[in-house]
Parts: sequence; structure tokens; C-alpha cells
Amino acid sequence: MTLRVKRPSSVSDAIEFKYEKVKGLNWANTGHEEIQIRFQDCKLNSDQIIQQYWTEQKESNDESHFLLDLGTGNGNFIHHVHKKHNIPYSKLVGVSAVDSRPNRRFLFGKTSFVPDKSYHVGNIETMEENPFFNNRKFQMIFSEHTFYHLVDPLGTLQTVYSLLKHGGIGIIRHVPLDSLIETKAETAAASILQRQLDLDGYSTFIFKMLDSPGNYGIIIKKGEESPLELILPIQYTGKIADFGGYLYAVVEFCEVTLNFYRIREVKSDFVSLTGLGLKPIKEG
Repeated sequence: MTLRVKRPSSVSDAIEFKYEKVKGLNWANTGHEEIQIRFQDCKLNSDQIIQQYWTEQKESNDESHFLLDLGTGNGNFIHHVHKKHNIPYSKLVGVSAVDSRPNRRFLFGKTSFVPDKSYHVGNIETMEENPFFNNRKFQMIFSEHTFYHLVDPLGTLQTVYSLLKHGGIGIIRHVPLDSLIETKAETAAASILQRQLDLDGYSTFIFKMLDSPGNYGIIIKKGEESPLELILPIQYTGKIADFGGYLYAVVEFCEVTLNFYRIREVKSDFVSLTGLGLKPIKEG
């Protein structure tokens, strides 16, 4: 396996440029109340997962942080989790997508009551350099409609993993794998990535987002026996691709097994790999 490498200057420069560019954009000021994980004919609601993990944390008398929302926008998700599950704001943290807190109003005119201590302003792509995250670990990390706005989503995914506690889970949607990974293999890049992570001992579930072509959901659990760091089988090419204003750091696979391997599609795989103990709910 390759070591986690430093970003090339071209990638760091693009991240800084993109971070400045998103100021004031409408998508950075919005929010959501819940996240739907969909595959095949089933769905799983974020509220179900949160309830299970919150119950486990309370029973263990764990006093650490519980949930981190990346790209929290107006804080709608943090507010919903607080109200729905009666989780103190002191256990919840949201990170903006811009360098200032957006308008403190929810959609439909509802006022945001998320306190400043639960709302952190900073660049998601450089969290590892931010003192706020020193020695902070989370049981759950969510992100919705954010990673396809990042320059280096896979590098950021590695940071997400490092912020998880043992037993914690990251649920990241809208990862543009088809645009990020340059490969000559006939097998889809997402399938190769899934296979290599399996071989390296990670508990992951990568699935196509049918409502967002080219984007994928990535669920990763940091089990008690899991590696301490997420080391992806990729390396930077130094190139920055521009897809209509979406800037992406292009990566390629290191030497990995390129045999055909289907992306996970079986519900039982989801349950066994993530350790959720929850069965997806049938649509309708």
C-alpha cells in the first residue's frame, strides 16, 4: 500500500482558490434535516442510524463528541438532530463550507438556534491543519451535497476517517468518483476502490447514487480491529480537472489488483460491513 502522501502544490492551490470562490454562493447557505441512504429498492434514514448510535454512546457513558456534519450550511441538520433525538448541542458540531457563518435562518423562515460552539467555520479540505480538531473524535460523521464541491474529496475522506472514534461510522454522499479517478482498466473505478479497501481490512460500502449520476455514497466504519488510518490505493497525478467549474484533483490507482469486481449491491453486505444491525426499509 502507498503511504498517505502530501498534496501537490497544484492541489493545495486549487483548494485555496475554490474556498475563496464559494463565498456567498446559495448552496453553501442551505441545509437538510435528514439523509436518505438509498440502494436497490430500499432506503435507510439517518434518524434510524443516529438513534442506534446515540443509544449505544449513552449506555457506555461516553462523554466525547457524538456527531460531525460537514458542509452544514445553515445548521438545519444539527438543529434537527438536537430536537429529534434530544442530543445536547455540546455533542454536535457542524462545519461550514465557507469562511463565515451563513445566514442564520432555516429554509421556510425558521430561525436557527444552533449555538456558535456547535457551528465551526473552516475549510473542510484542511481540517487536519485546524487546531479545533486536535484530539477530537466523533462517533458519527455525515456529509450531504458537499463532497462534489471539494477539490480533493478522497484526501478529505482520509481526514474524515482519522476523526472517527473506534466503533464510529462515516456516511458521505455525493462523492464524484467517476470524475476523480483516472484509470485504464475496464472495471469501474468505484469497484476497484471497493475491492482494494476490502483487501486492506476496511469496512466500507460504496454504492451508486441513482439520483445523482456519477456520484457515489461511501459508508465507512472504523471497527475495533480496523487500521488506524485510511490509506487509499491512489496517488495524485498533479492534474486539476475542470468540469464546468467543478475543480477536481485527478488521482490514479497505485499497483492494485485490477480483476473484475462488482460494486457492492447486496443488502446483507451493507448490514454486515457497517455493523449497523438495521435492515433497510422497503420503499412505499
